[in-house]
Amino acid sequence: MKPMLYSSAVGVVLLLSACATSHTAVLGVWLESGRASSVRTIEFFEGGALRMVDEHLTEEAFGEVSQETGTYEWVDEARMTVDLDGLASVAGATLMTVSIAADDLTLTQPDGTALSFQRAHGETSPLAARRAPGGIEARIVRALTAINSGQGVFAAACSSGFYAPSLAVLERPPRSGGPGFIPSNLIRDSDVEQRYRFMLTAGSPVRSPMSCNMAAAGTGVEMYFVAAFPRAGQPGHYFGTNHHGGPIYWSDVEIPVTLEGAPPDANPILR
Repeated sequence: MKPMLYSSAVGVVLLLSACATSHTAVLGVWLESGRASSVRTIEFFEGGALRMVDEHLTEEAFGEVSQETGTYEWVDEARMTVDLDGLASVAGATLMTVSIAADDLTLTQPDGTALSFQRAHGETSPLAARRAPGGIEARIVRALTAINSGQGVFAAACSSGFYAPSLAVLERPPRSGGPGFIPSNLIRDSDVEQRYRFMLTAGSPVRSPMSCNMAAAGTGVEMYFVAAFPRAGQPGHYFGTNHHGGPIYWSDVEIPVTLEGAPPDANPILR
């Protein structure tokens, strides 16, 4: 269930506790604690403007940003109204108790649910420093997910349980006809190819049979690692994955080839 603060379209009412001695105490950017699916900030501007930003951390929307804007107005020394634009209207106002102590902000809903925030100092997002423009990173993550899925189908239906040793083998259709195991344009989209490179590192070849798409016997593998990394001079994060059905990982720095388990110092992306 979404926090009531964010799901009310008109007239969210906040009660300011004695911890805050001035209306100016709420000004600035606050980073919500404990969120897994996005990095969420709420910002109170001088003059009554309000902005709430979600930077998504899921496979389908990694790095994409959505925001709500609105206004707030102090009713008296202890209360303010907040109107968020663009949300479905619901009847009545939500009363929120607000506690501000130094750099900690707590908003407690009528049902007792507490939302915790910390005042943001400097960078408010772990993604912003290297984010690639134009939603490219969400497309990179979806491409890696498609590669993992293609490896799973290849192993199950084409190669007696072994993975393909290269992306080129995954692109190749079965000899009997039909599409390849990943689309041939998956990593050759002009925007993606201009900014990112993909590289599949195969584990040691095993005694595998010839695959249904004519990959030579003995070239199938039991492990692989696929990396996607920004081309020289291009902004963006580093991504990697190493298992059909497993997570996609991201990092601010290059992810080392990791054929088993989680790569060191990398973050899994949520489904």
